[in-house]
Amino acid sequence: MPAVRRTPLVELVWRVHRFLFRASGGRIGSRDGDRYVVFATHAGEDRDPPWWHNLRHAGEGDVLVDGKRMHVRAREAEGAERDRL
Repeated sequence: MPAVRRTPLVELVWRVHRFLFRASGGRIGSRDGDRYVVFATHAGEDRDPPWWHNLRHAGEGDVLVDGKRMHVRAREAEGAERDRL
């Protein structure tokens, strides 16, 4: 997949996405049962975003869901689970 070119339009979309997420209090997101799913992408580039390396190393972090901040354990999905997600 080719990387997304950083253009004024792409930057605007990223800003709107951040605004909507924060304005919704984290109500816009991805769940898998009682777990939360986060997709680590770097705008289509063939590398992981730096925040993913930090999260994987720490093994824990905070999420904003339904207006509440929660501390969570993080792990990378593998195999069939990764394919399904």
